[in-house]
This record gives sequence, C-alpha cells and structure tokens, in this order.
Amino acid sequence: MPLSIVGGEYDYYAVANIGKDLGMLRPSEASAYTAPIAAESDLEKDSRLLMSTRGTMNALQGTRIPITLSRCSARLEFTLDVSAAMASQITVTNIQVMNVPSSLRIFGDNHPADLAGYFDYASRPYQSGAQHVFYLPENTAGSNTAITDPRNKDKHNAPKGVTYIRISAATSAGRVEYYIFPGANSTSDFNVRRNNRYVISATITGLNSIDTRMSVTQMNAEGWASSYTTGSTANGRLNIFCTNNPDNWIDLSYTLTEGGTLLIDGASRPAGQFFRVMTGSGSVTLPVSYVRHSAGNTSVQFTLRDRYGCQLNASLSTAYKLPYESMRVTWEPWAAQLDYYDTGTARLSISESGYTGNFDVTCHISGPAVLYQNNRRIFDGETVSLAAGSHIFELSPRGNGSVTTAFTVKDSNGQSTSRTMQTEISGQPDSLLRSVYLPLENGRRGLK
Repeated sequence: MPLSIVGGEYDYYAVANIGKDLGMLRPSEASAYTAPIAAESDLEKDSRLLMSTRGTMNALQGTRIPITLSRCSARLEFTLDVSAAMASQITVTNIQVMNVPSSLRIFGDNHPADLAGYFDYASRPYQSGAQHVFYLPENTAGSNTAITDPRNKDKHNAPKGVTYIRISAATSAGRVEYYIFPGANSTSDFNVRRNNRYVISATITGLNSIDTRMSVTQMNAEGWASSYTTGSTANGRLNIFCTNNPDNWIDLSYTLTEGGTLLIDGASRPAGQFFRVMTGSGSVTLPVSYVRHSAGNTSVQFTLRDRYGCQLNASLSTAYKLPYESMRVTWEPWAAQLDYYDTGTARLSISESGYTGNFDVTCHISGPAVLYQNNRRIFDGETVSLAAGSHIFELSPRGNGSVTTAFTVKDSNGQSTSRTMQTEISGQPDSLLRSVYLPLENGRRGLK
C-alpha cells in the first residue's frame, strides 16, 4: 500500500488481517492496542492470520521503503504416541491447550497480568500418531532458570499465567493427566512467542515417565458393611486424591437409589447437585453416613467432576434388614370340596428363628360349618395364641353351601401374614317330615 510522506524520520505501526480500520491512533494508543481473543479463529480474518510490525524509518524523497509484517500468533505442532508396552494399560482420551491469553497486544509483548485474562481452547479427541496444529496468541510468560531437568518443567515451577498442553487419559487406577509446556527449550523457557513455530513430539512410556510431570486424580468409596439392621447407621468414607494440578478444582454429586438419610462430611446435600470438595492438588477424605428404617437394598453413586469436565465414579451399597428373622407360615389346607359327612383338616405350621414368644392367630368363618382347633370350637373373630410348630384346624359341615375361612398370623415384632380358604360343602340329604295317620285297634290312631 503506497503512502506519500514528506522526507524525514518516522515511527511506524502496521497491521494486516485485523478485519477493520483502526482509525487514527497516537503512538501511545497504538502501542497499547489489544485485540480480543475468545477462540482460536479470532487470530485470523478470512483465513489469513493477524500480522503486524512496528519500527523506525528514514524516508527520503522518491524512495520506496519496504515494510515486513510478521504473524502475531505462534504455531504449535503436537504429536503424541503411546508405547506398545503401555497400550494395554492406558487410554488417552483428549488433548487440550490451556491458559491461552484472551487478549493480544498487536505491537508489543503479550502477557496478561490478570489470571482472569486467560481461557482454554476446546478439547480435541486423541488420535494415535496424528499431528495436532494449534495457533496461539503470544504469551511471554517468562522463564525459570533454576530448572535443569525436563521432569521439573511442571506446574509447580512454571511462571504465573503460562500456556500449556493438557493430555487426559484413563487407567485402571483412575484418571491421569500429563502436562507439556511449550517454550524455546525443554527446561527453563516457558515463552510462546509470536511468529515462532513449536514442534513437540511425545511418547507415553509409563505412568510417570513422560518428559513432563503428570497429574493423577482418583476417587474410591469404602467402609460400608454388606448389611445393617433397620435404624442403624452405615459409616463409610469417600477418598479423593489429586496430584500436581494446583489450578484444578473438584466438585461432587450423588444419586441415591432408595430413601433414607445420607450425610456427606456431616451435611445433607440435595441429590444430583454438584458441590465443591477440593481446590488444587492434595487429598481429602469425606465421611459418608447413611441410615434407613425400612428393609431393602441401598446404593449410592458418587460422581466427581473437575474443572476440565472430566468425571470419575464410585459407589457404596448395602442391604438393610429387620432386627429379627422373618416369620415363616405354611398351610396344608383342607379340600376345596367337602362332603357333608366328612370333616376337613388343615395344618398350620409357624416358625421364626430366634423368636421365643407365641403367635396370635385370628380366625374368621362364614357359611354352613363350624371351626375347631384342638377339639375346641373357634368362633368367628376369635384369636387364639399358639406356640411355634404345627397345629391342626378342623372344619365340620353343618349344611350344603360355600364356607369362607380366613386366618391372620402375627408375632410380637409386628410381622403378619394372612390366608383365606374357600370350601364348597355338598351331600346333605333332604329332610322330609310327613305325618301319616293309620287306623288302630280299639279306635286309637297312631302316627307313623
């Protein structure tokens, strides 16, 4: 773009592919000008990367002065492999660039002082051996000359606000994260400078043998017995562990399959809602207590979520039983059809392990029959007290028709069970009473 200017010395500022006219800017305004970056695509316009330059020139009449612009962003090429020995032990899930500046100084070194001025690129799914290319706004985070071993180029030794690569993976022990920090070298430099190309190839050869440190996040639940009696408390623990990730935070939620009261770290929390349990690295043990007053199975599913959206699950389960054994009641009923001249016999067997009291049996009868137990007549609605064992009930017909008998057996623990029997009685002869007068001797009549 040609410009006609009067000869002399000038400070110049030039920008390309910014997508708009910056208008008239004073030198101080140009030096401080920043472009907002909310996504990787903001570093380009119409598929052209944002470019700029600044400098001083001495303009002579009639001469053409070339100006060279450079990219305001850095190019990061990253390739990750998993060794054959580790392929069956670890599954890499995604790759993500973290802590990217959300603004870019067009004409000066770029490194936001406020940690709120950073964001994370969207996570990309991992593909073995594939090259991932990222364009990054400049981030002159600085260096740490005390680092001489690549294994110490980690979050603990990194300057404030540094850009890094996060690798997420899963193992049988829990979730694992690796962190790689671009820079001019593999030890002390953490700068991502504009118009530079960074090529990183890494291979995971072990759970702690990559060129940079790794973070492990684990959660397990323990401490509940296999069963409890109703009304008693199940006490357990939820153990959460996270290493080498001071920027992380961890939230927790749970779901409960049955009713009852669940306390986590002594507090009642709504099911299905996440709450913060840890910030940064470290470990925490949360007491988990539960109580219910009815018999049945209980299961609690815990879900852990970190700042990157990754989740882990753990569970506790138990069974609640009554503080006594179940009452066992069996019947050998009389026949559903009885002849008028027969007697129906039914056997009631009652047992309950550990129970020493008697059982109350409430009897109901309706229809043309009489109920007996131990040769004693039992009336409708009467309750008899019986010990554990077998007991005989008898049904004595008194006519033709349907007879309904119902029995309810209860123990002193509040357990009860009922049985109803329907019986048809038939075979009673018709009663025919006839008066016959016959002539007798001596004028008397007799009745036959």
